[in-house]
Amino acid sequence: MSHRVLHLIKSLRRGEAEVLLAEGLTVADRERFAYGYGYFLPWKDAVVSALGAHGADVICFDAPSNARILLTGPRRVIPAGDEAEVASSALGLLVTT
Repeated sequence: MSHRVLHLIKSLRRGEAEVLLAEGLTVADRERFAYGYGYFLPWKDAVVSALGAHGADVICFDAPSNARILLTGPRRVIPAGDEAEVASSALGLLVTT
């Protein structure tokens, strides 16, 4: 059984951190961990296809502005029973699962 890991990031534009997430999947331990990615700004999705090509789950929380990110929050949109065991955030927010 694999452990679920969720990476939260503001957007998936083609920046350094976003490309690092996609490239990291090529060396990740996919037998022990299932990786998911959540992002908030739907118009910044350049890396979504690269993550999907590696078999990762990607979800957009569809916050239309930076201010809405705090109100949207992943705990409100991730279905019950689908929580990650480990979460990382590049948003400066405390994430609990």
